[in-house]
Amino acid sequence: MENAIDRVLARYSDMIYKIALARVKNRDDAEDILQDVLVKYMMNAKSFESDEHEKAWLIRVTINASNRLLTTSWAKKVTQMEDLSTLTDGALGGIETKEENEVFQAVLNLPVKYRDPIHLFYYEELSVAEIARVLGQKESTVKSLLHRGRKKLEEVLGPEYR
Repeated sequence: MENAIDRVLARYSDMIYKIALARVKNRDDAEDILQDVLVKYMMNAKSFESDEHEKAWLIRVTINASNRLLTTSWAKKVTQMEDLSTLTDGALGGIETKEENEVFQAVLNLPVKYRDPIHLFYYEELSVAEIARVLGQKESTVKSLLHRGRKKLEEVLGPEYR
């Protein structure tokens, strides 16, 4: 079990953290979610059909943990003290240039229904079919959300980021 945890940490911890950060927009909460997801993984002791199945399970659990946090009365009443634009590049999971940071900030400002598919497609490099399965939506819905999300990003960033 320890080898499995080490492997998941090495392979997926950045992905889990970035998804959580994109959803909750707070480093500390994203770290807590990462920890919760890893604990769930350890407690579940589930055997997965493939690496893709394991990755999809981790993404789904991360999204669910983020949703739970966002729906707590505490999260609804507390004003976020941290502005994501002040985060260091390392805190954003390997975003290195000012342009990448600007794009990431624009993605974070999208409504969640567009943010999730955009993040999963571009940052986690999942296919439309994988995103549909993870989010529990039809492929055509995911394609529409990606298209609309790209349009919203183009409005904010300009056509040169297309």
